[in-house]
Amino acid sequence: MVGRAMGRLLDAVAPRRCAGCAEPAPEVLCETCVELIVGLPLPPMTRHGNLICRAALGYVPPVSGVIHRAKYRGCRRAMHLLAAVAAERLAPQLLALPRPDVVVPVPLGRRRQRARGYNQAEVVARALAGTVGATLATALRRRRETGTQVGQHRRERRRNLRGAFVWEGRTLSGLAVWLVDDVVTTGATLVAAAEALQQAGAARIEAVAVAATAG
Repeated sequence: MVGRAMGRLLDAVAPRRCAGCAEPAPEVLCETCVELIVGLPLPPMTRHGNLICRAALGYVPPVSGVIHRAKYRGCRRAMHLLAAVAAERLAPQLLALPRPDVVVPVPLGRRRQRARGYNQAEVVARALAGTVGATLATALRRRRETGTQVGQHRRERRRNLRGAFVWEGRTLSGLAVWLVDDVVTTGATLVAAAEALQQAGAARIEAVAVAATAG
């Protein structure tokens, strides 16, 4: 907590730096990082169980730096920028799908939400919902804190996340849902969240992420 608070303080008093490369820049991203991000190839769709996930970007520099700064240095502007990029890059694929009834962000645990101040997945979900004129729904909850997934293998992640989510909103019976996260690695989080949506009655679930790791 002290480290994150210090990082936010330094961001406030130090010269503005690019969220991607940390070099001095007048905006949230320098021109070089913008060009690099725009030039990245669109990752292939991935399957996680019965769930298909579409990601806008690979989780590589400078994207990884932007997401890290958004999560751990409180740079919401960086996440808003990536959300807009993701919505634009994925629009041709997503607009070809049946229009969703609701767009649902993967939730953070309460402790992590308080520490971070916002849910980065919700920023992305809001941008995507606006793109297709769908309703944003934030009634997916974590039953428990699951801790960090960094460094865990696929099986460990799935065990850690089993039964971790619950839907606390109106029934999703017969509805089409887009499930949105910032980064997909093994897909364990998306699969666990999708199970909660299916239990709530969702008829069709499409997963969307800003970035996907190579493995």
